[in-house]
Amino acid sequence: MLVFFIHSHRNIAGLGNIFLFYLRAMNVQNFYAEKIAGLEEEIKILGQKKRRLGMGRLFSFVAAIVLFFVLLELNGTLALIVAILLLLVFIFITLKDIDNTRYLKFKQRLLNINEDEVRALQNDFSAFGDGSRFADDTHPYSNDLDIFGKHSLFQFINRVTSFPSEALLAERLLHPSQKDKIWEMQGAVKELTSQTDRRQELQAEGLQSRMQENTWLQIKSWSLSKEDSAVKKEVLSSLAIAFPIITLIIIILAYNHIISWQILWISLCAHLLLLWRIDKAVTPAYDYLSESIKSIDSFYESLKWITAEKFQSPYLRSLQQKCYQDNLQAYQLLDALKKVLHRLNLRLNPLVHFPLNLCIFWDWYQYQKLNDWRRKYGESLMTWVNVYAEMEVASSFANMAFNHPEWHFPQISDNHFVLSAKNLGHPLLPEEKRICNDVQLKGIGKIMLVTGSNMAGKSTFLRTTGVNMILAMAGSVVCASEMTVSPVKVISSMRIADNLEENISTFYAELKKLEFIIQRVRAHEKVFLLLDEILRGTNSQDRHAGAKALIKQFLAENAVGILATHDLALTDTEKDYPDQVLNYHFDVEVQSEELYFDYKLKPGICTSMNASLLMRKIGIRL
Repeated sequence: MLVFFIHSHRNIAGLGNIFLFYLRAMNVQNFYAEKIAGLEEEIKILGQKKRRLGMGRLFSFVAAIVLFFVLLELNGTLALIVAILLLLVFIFITLKDIDNTRYLKFKQRLLNINEDEVRALQNDFSAFGDGSRFADDTHPYSNDLDIFGKHSLFQFINRVTSFPSEALLAERLLHPSQKDKIWEMQGAVKELTSQTDRRQELQAEGLQSRMQENTWLQIKSWSLSKEDSAVKKEVLSSLAIAFPIITLIIIILAYNHIISWQILWISLCAHLLLLWRIDKAVTPAYDYLSESIKSIDSFYESLKWITAEKFQSPYLRSLQQKCYQDNLQAYQLLDALKKVLHRLNLRLNPLVHFPLNLCIFWDWYQYQKLNDWRRKYGESLMTWVNVYAEMEVASSFANMAFNHPEWHFPQISDNHFVLSAKNLGHPLLPEEKRICNDVQLKGIGKIMLVTGSNMAGKSTFLRTTGVNMILAMAGSVVCASEMTVSPVKVISSMRIADNLEENISTFYAELKKLEFIIQRVRAHEKVFLLLDEILRGTNSQDRHAGAKALIKQFLAENAVGILATHDLALTDTEKDYPDQVLNYHFDVEVQSEELYFDYKLKPGICTSMNASLLMRKIGIRL
C-alpha cells in the first residue's frame, strides 16, 4: 500500500490561512446554526398551537352535537342556534388550523434548507440535484471540468427547485455569457447575497411543490396549444346554455300536468349525450394540467415574492417588469388560473361533480374560462416561468457567494486575452485542503507549458483554471482573492475515453477532439485551451513530434491556453518562442523514500519526477 504525505502547510503563512478559514467558516456556520435554533423554536410553538387548535375543533364539533340534542327537548330554536354558533366556531378554528399548518410546513422547509446548507459547508451536497440529465460528452469542456454529476460544479451551486431553473443553470455553465450579461448578473448576485432570509423564502416556496420536467412540459404544451375551432366552441356553448333552460321548462310543465314526466327522460338523455361530447373536449386539457395544480400553486407564491420585492439591481428590476400585464401583477393573473383549475378539480369528487355537471355543464364553463385565460396569458406564462428560473439561478449564485465570503467577483476585460488571478483555488475542494495559486497569462499567441511529476497537481490546476473561468463568465463569484479574465469559450481535452459502441479507440477519440479544437483555432474564435497530456495514445516519438507541431500551430494562429505534460522535451519550445511559450511546473520533494507535495505552481521546468519511486513501491524492480 502506498502512503503519501501531503505537505501543504509548511510555513507560518499557511497556518495563518488555516486560521482565517476556520474564522470565516465559523461565521457562516454560526449564521446557519442560529437560524436552525430559531426555526426549531418557531416550529415547536406552531406544533403546540396545532395541537390546541385540534382540541378546539374536536371540542366545538362534539359540543355542537351534544348540546343540540340536550337542548332540543327544552327549546328547539335555542338548540338550533347553539348548534349553529358552535359549528361556526368549528369552521373558524378549522380555517385557523389550515393557516397554521401551512405556516408550519413552510417553517419546516426553511429548517431543512438551513440544515442542508450546514451539510454543504461540510462538503456534503447530496441534498441537491447533480444535473446528470444535462451531461453531454460531446461538449467542449463539460466532462473534463466536472460540470455535472456527483460532487460536480452544478451540484455545488444548485439551489433551484424547478426543472426550468435547472435547465437555465445548466445553460449558464455550458455557454459563456456576453460581457454586458455578466455585469448584469454580477449586480443581481451582489444584491441577493445579503438577502439570505428572502432567498430562502423563495426556495421554500419552490420546495412546496417542485415543477418537475414532465409537469413543465405539460404546462408548456397546454400554454402553446391551439383551441377548438370557433364553430365547434360556439355550438357546444349554445347547447350548454339551451339544454338546462329546456330541461327546467320541461320540469315546470310536467309539474303543472301540461306534459308527461316521461319527456324528462328524453331531456336527460340529451344532457348525457352533450356531457359525453363536452368531456371529450375538457378531459385532455384537464389531464394536461391536473398534475400541475400543486406546482402552479407553488409558482403563484413564488411570483408573489418576486413582484413584492424592491430591487435595486437593473437586472432584477427588469425581471420584475416582465411580471406585469393589463395593469395587474403576474401572481394576480395566475390566481385566476388557479381558481379555474381548482374548480375543475371537482372531478375528483363524483358525488358533487356528476350532478353539478349534469345539470349545468360545470366543466364546460370552466373549460371556456381556461381557454380564455390561455388566449390572453398563455405566452406570458412562459415568460413568467423564465423570470422565475432567472431569479432562482441568480439566487443560487448568491447563496454560493454568501457561503464563501472570501471569494470575489472577477473583473471582465475588453482585451483579448487576459487571465490574471491571485490565490486561485478549486471551488469543489474543501478549503482546509485547497492549495491556491497565482496565474498570469496575457496576450494572444501564448501557451503555458506545465510540467511536473505524477500527482503533483497539473490536472487539478487545469481544472481549477477552467472551472473558475466558467464561474466568471456566468456572472458568479470565483474562488480567488482577485481575478481578471476576458470573455472566451473554454475548450478542454483532458478525459478521453474509447467508445466500444461506435468502435472508436481512445487515440482516435482524442484526434477527433483535437480536430475540433484546431477548427476553432483556425477560425480565430476567442477560445481558451486546456490540454492535458495530448496524444497519449501513441508512442513517445510520435507523441512528442505531434505535440510540438500542434503547439507551433497554436502559436501561429494566435491561440491561448495551458498545456500540461510529462514530456520535458517540449519545454525546449520556449527557446524558439521565448515570448510565447511560458514554462511552469509543480515539483515533488522526496525524503526517505516518501513523497511530499506542496501543489504550488512555480516558474521554470520540473526537475524532480516520481514515477520510478512509485514503481519501486509497488514491487517493480528497476
